[in-house]
Parts: sequence; structure tokens; C-alpha cells
Amino acid sequence: MWTEDGPWPQIKEAAPDFFNSIVAQLPLGEMTSGEDMARAIVFVASPACKTMTGANVVVDSGMTKRVQF
Repeated sequence: MWTEDGPWPQIKEAAPDFFNSIVAQLPLGEMTSGEDMARAIVFVASPACKTMTGANVVVDSGMTKRVQF
């Protein structure tokens, strides 16, 4: 997940080839932002999601390539 205070800004600056190789593996072509993660959390905690009793919600720009159980 990309946040300004997380590790990825420093990695991008120190090792741009490595950073670009990671981003190239993401099907959506960009890292998940803190805002994207917050939207998922707000939805799950909201009345719009009142009948959910449990789930694994993966918010990772498509990096996970498996079914969640």
C-alpha cells in the first residue's frame, strides 16, 4: 500500500528499478492508496454493508492471485 509515510516512497527513490518491477506486477498498474483502503474499511463498517458477518477483503491492486477463504 502506498502512503507518504510508508516505506514505498523511500524505496522508489533509492531503488527505482525494483519499485518499477513491483508496480509492473500489479494488474491495476498502481499501488493501493491509503484512501482506497479507507474506502473499503468505511464500506464494511457502514450500514450499506449491514448483513456482512465476516469476510477477507483484499485491497491490493490485484497482487493477490488466489481465492480468499
